[in-house]
Amino acid sequence: EYRHINRVAEDILGTGAMIENATIVVKAPNVPEHYRGGVIAAASVINGNINPGTNDPRLIMAKPIDRSDPYKDAVTAFVDWFLGDGTNRIHLSNDEYRAMIRGTPLTRSYNRDFSQIIIELSNPPIPFSVESLMIGNMQDTDCDLRNGEMLRTFDPIQLSPAASGLRQYKEPDGRVIDFPLTGAGVTALQSLIRTFLIDYVGKYPEKYEFDPARSPGSNPNPTWTMGNPNPDPCQ
Repeated sequence: EYRHINRVAEDILGTGAMIENATIVVKAPNVPEHYRGGVIAAASVINGNINPGTNDPRLIMAKPIDRSDPYKDAVTAFVDWFLGDGTNRIHLSNDEYRAMIRGTPLTRSYNRDFSQIIIELSNPPIPFSVESLMIGNMQDTDCDLRNGEMLRTFDPIQLSPAASGLRQYKEPDGRVIDFPLTGAGVTALQSLIRTFLIDYVGKYPEKYEFDPARSPGSNPNPTWTMGNPNPDPCQ
């Protein structure tokens, strides 16, 4: 506390030591709406031996912390532009789905988040555990046909708000696996995919020829709202 500042000085520097002019910087995460986002408050303590610490507003200065991230803002705008308004289907390529499930050197795995939504918000309920679905997802993306594999030559994932479900296309012949979802499940998966894509595009902009200096719509279309052939990710 401010009132103890000179006692600490005496303990360190000896009797009679006094701090006559000090600035204490306080990080305050819980502040009024006016300073939402955090502030740095600097309180000057003068002649603390005589006058204990002060909260005199004349001696307190506050300024908002600049938490803006222009690059992330540009990535977010790009992803939102091409994902659309939430009513269209979302397709993920093999590269994207494998990155979402397995993670990459620069992005985390979203396998547990993905599996929890499917198990907890399916309709009708799916008789699997989150852990068993996570294992299956890892096997489907390990390039080993002996334990199952996503279709390698076309976008293997399709989320359809209109059909309220997630569809997977599997090797060897493009057979379909459907996961019917509640409305809340569709919304949760849309949000998760959006979060993943912001993360992934931000870390690997070259995969999308993404240029943050351009307007979102003038960047190349990543075709998330239409199915596309894929290069074989296991070649």
